[in-house]
Amino acid sequence: MAVAGVVSASILDRTRYGNEQLAGLESDPALTTQTSRLLARYLLSDDPSFEMLMTEARAITGGGAEEALLKHLDKTYLEDGKYAPDRSHCLKGKLLSQRGEYQQAADEFKLALRKNPANHDARKSLTLLYFSAGSYDLAEEQVEEALKYETDEGQVGFYQALLQKIRQPA
Repeated sequence: MAVAGVVSASILDRTRYGNEQLAGLESDPALTTQTSRLLARYLLSDDPSFEMLMTEARAITGGGAEEALLKHLDKTYLEDGKYAPDRSHCLKGKLLSQRGEYQQAADEFKLALRKNPANHDARKSLTLLYFSAGSYDLAEEQVEEALKYETDEGQVGFYQALLQKIRQPA
């Protein structure tokens, strides 16, 4: 119980996420649980960390974090589109992928990209999903799209290396 108290206090710490949009979250009636507030913080963060989200969600739920996050994500975020719809779909894709539901994950990443073609996280997640599944033509298409939007030199290098690996003869 002591761990959950420490984690829940960190969830409500605005300085950790550094985003002014977070200021009114505690007063939003839709955000009635720690899980809902955690999701809102992730979706509105300037620099969201999926690993941090999962760590904190596991501490809150005591297990079954993916299921709890998916439930709250669908109910609170995807139905009304209030909080960053492209990030919401990308997050849902990541959660589904963790559960081994790869086709549904790909569909969510595609929805995220329809809402925001420059969503680097969704593009990278979809690319890696295709690559891991051996769908190299689809992965190559995503790499080429990513290079149209990507400005970070490290990410450009990542995509160029992946493209080179895809195009290598087996």
